[in-house]
Amino acid sequence: MDDQARHIAAKSLQTEATLVDIETRMYNKLYANLMEDISHRFKNLQSSDSDRDGKKVELRSLLNVSPRMERKENENKENSKERKQIGASYADIVRTQNKLSKIGQDRANNAITSAPPMSKTPNTHTGFGKVTKDNV
Repeated sequence: MDDQARHIAAKSLQTEATLVDIETRMYNKLYANLMEDISHRFKNLQSSDSDRDGKKVELRSLLNVSPRMERKENENKENSKERKQIGASYADIVRTQNKLSKIGQDRANNAITSAPPMSKTPNTHTGFGKVTKDNV
């Protein structure tokens, strides 16, 4: 009984291996045919300039790209351009602010260093009334 079970198991494995081999060859052939078809269609698209609209539709259907998706891609490209322009404008604003800030800091530093020295006499002003020679 054991020999018969082994024989049946071996036959089963051999049959399964044969089926897998056939299936693999079938998928490889399908893949090769598909790639050949795609390359042939791309060559046709690239070779002639006439009837481009029809071929674009064919390419779109080949790649499963709907006109709606194509419009969305175009909108995204336009939005990307706008974002880049806004980003460049923002960068210009920041650069200008930094320059103005630096100029302001330089002027403040120059004003501090070029200011005349403070009076050595203490200020005796009390904060009430007018400043006169007596209380300064």
